[in-house]
Amino acid sequence: MKNLLITAGVIAYFLLVSMNCVAQSEYELARKYQAERNYRQAIYWYERLTKQIRKGAKRDGVIASQHNTLLGLALCYDSIGSHQKALEYYSETYQCKIDETCHNDYGVAENMERTLIGMIRLYHLGLGTPKDSLQVKLLLKYLLLENDRIRGRVAYNGAKAINMALQYWDMPPTPQNQEMALFWLRNATQEWLRYPYANYIMGQVYENGWLGVSKNIEEAKRLYEKSAKEGYWEAKIKMGCLYEKGVLPQDYEKAFNFYQEIIKQAEEFDKKGLEYDRMQYYSACGRLGLMYYFGRYIQKDKIRSFPLLLLGSVNSLAESAEEVITALANCYQFGFGTEQDTERAKELLKQAEQLGSKDAEWFIKEEMKIKGDKENETRRG
Repeated sequence: MKNLLITAGVIAYFLLVSMNCVAQSEYELARKYQAERNYRQAIYWYERLTKQIRKGAKRDGVIASQHNTLLGLALCYDSIGSHQKALEYYSETYQCKIDETCHNDYGVAENMERTLIGMIRLYHLGLGTPKDSLQVKLLLKYLLLENDRIRGRVAYNGAKAINMALQYWDMPPTPQNQEMALFWLRNATQEWLRYPYANYIMGQVYENGWLGVSKNIEEAKRLYEKSAKEGYWEAKIKMGCLYEKGVLPQDYEKAFNFYQEIIKQAEEFDKKGLEYDRMQYYSACGRLGLMYYFGRYIQKDKIRSFPLLLLGSVNSLAESAEEVITALANCYQFGFGTEQDTERAKELLKQAEQLGSKDAEWFIKEEMKIKGDKENETRRG
């Protein structure tokens, strides 16, 4: 009798192992088809697994968990436009976590985030279900609280919302994609998230009229100011540029103060051995260098402008970098604050031209004209 029991136990063990291997291979097949965007084949294999899971088959140690399988189905149905079925499986995945009924919850935290994001999109756009702003708010709140609990830092939520916005922003500019990009951007700007980058990006949306939003410089200013007050240096530079260039009522003093504030903060950080955004520091130096070069708010001083412009030229991706590089080229051309170096001036002028500087184009044409005149004189001689 004892031997029979042992034999039965061994057979049961090997049957369980065999079932687990089959389930795992089915799950891997489904994932493979999903990765290849063969969604209908992926759905077939995911549904086979789902039927087994619903029969109560628990498979400890198998990657094909209940949560993964249900989410896989939701994502595949969402991808082929079957939004009602997608919402059905998103909801089941969500309920599975809430009820703590998920078997072998490998990666449930990450899957829960994708589930909530999928449900928020469908309820917000009214896909497969009527629009439901209350449900969106509840799901968003749960997503943010869950992320807070798992990651232990509020800033993650702001970064996650911005990342979602940028994903939709990079998609084809359909009304739905633009609406979802705005949805995530607006949520990223919530006060309690303390994420100044979000306010800066939203300010750019209003300044430039992106994502189907009407241009509104006053709203852009409000958002830039908020971001600047929260310590975001790029927003301070943006505010300085708006005042310097007259997009807002021209005020060179305010512009000067924004740039100077960044430079002073950087100097303090250097003394304390702290890290900071050096690219934005270089940008502030370049803008301040231009103010000395042209005598805006302060007395014109091209010699003093040179070291600032030199630092500013490091960040060629900064706003209006071509202005900084052109002014630096002129310093080399005429020896302001440095030894005269016409070859270096030419290199910088070409770089500024590539960045779209009209002044650089004019200087290059003048240089070519002078060169041509000299060649003609040589021939005549």
